[in-house]
Amino acid sequence: MKHPGKGDDTPSKIRVHVPITVREVAPLFRVKPFRIVSELAKSTGYAEMSTVLDEARVRRLASAYRLEVEIVSRPSSGRTN
Repeated sequence: MKHPGKGDDTPSKIRVHVPITVREVAPLFRVKPFRIVSELAKSTGYAEMSTVLDEARVRRLASAYRLEVEIVSRPSSGRTN
């Protein structure tokens, strides 16, 4: 498997705002979404394009693809209804 970040123009550190879906993270990692779905399915048993990834999952995926990530938390909506 060719890993991004090795000999291509992938940035050395990728900024990722979490939570994030597989569909959103794939272009950041320069990987086809189905590859990420496959990687996640190996560890969790199920994943799809709309699967929401938390910080821990993003870090595990980044490690699998030999990428360095900077995690930025999205502000919560603040709704208490």
